Formats: sequence, structure tokens, C-alpha cells
Amino acid sequence: MKVEDLMKGDWVNLNFDVDYKTGNSIYGHVQVNSINKDGTIDVDCTFDNSKSMQDGWCLKLIEPIPLTPEILKKNGFVNSYIDLSLNKDSVYKYNHFYTGNSVIVDMESNKLIVKYENDIWMNLPYNRTIYVHELQHVLKHCEINKEIII
Repeated sequence: MKVEDLMKGDWVNLNFDVDYKTGNSIYGHVQVNSINKDGTIDVDCTFDNSKSMQDGWCLKLIEPIPLTPEILKKNGFVNSYIDLSLNKDSVYKYNHFYTGNSVIVDMESNKLIVKYENDIWMNLPYNRTIYVHELQHVLKHCEINKEIII
């Protein structure tokens, strides 16, 4: 991953055995708290149900989290049949009531599709696995201020 790929609030996976400051093992999903000029990031971690900020993590320890149907369902996306060319079992849609914007994820063809209230469509073909932080960026771009649940 590159620092340019991230923004505050993004969910990523941190792979590190031991935090030498606290003695805690750190692994799993963390949220980016800030991005530093030296190319490191500060993340929010949870230990024993208490949140703490850990600073200065090298990007080599950070991996993107692949988007899954389970994550989409946890966040209010529903299976949606929108087009004969798409397999309905792989398509998930989220409608935002206040903006009228929709985000559609086609897991089979790895596409994010945005439908704006004024009926303008934007197709974002990734042609590879889509990651959670990329969905977060699209939601923010669509003015959908939704906290993603992992």
C-alpha cells in the first residue's frame, strides 16, 4: 500500500507480533487515525475493549482488507437485481435516503457503480479485488457519511 491510498478513518489490516511499548500483540483490523509526513501512519487499536492510539507504523505492516459480501451486509447493502448483464447473487446495493445517491458493488466483476440522484452513473471497474478502504472513499465522495463496520 502507498500512503496516498489512505485517508483518516480507513480500515486496514495490521500485521505485527508485539508492540514493544505495551507488550500487546497487534494484528487484525485497525482504523487509520492520521498519516504522517515520514510515510508512517498512526492507528486506533482496541485492547481489552479499551481504545488506544498507536503511532508511527510502517506501511509495510499494513495490508488492505478485501471487501466481502459479509462486510457489505453488515453495512446495510442488500442483494439487488439491477441489470440483466449482472449476476444478481453477486450484486449489492446501498441507497442513501438523504442524498438520493446509491452505491452498487458487483463482487463477481469487481466493479463499484455509483448512481447519483440526478441519474448520472459512474462505473469504477477495478478488475481486481475491491478493498474496504476503497469503498470508504467512494462513499465519502458520494456524500454518504457512513461508518463502516468490519
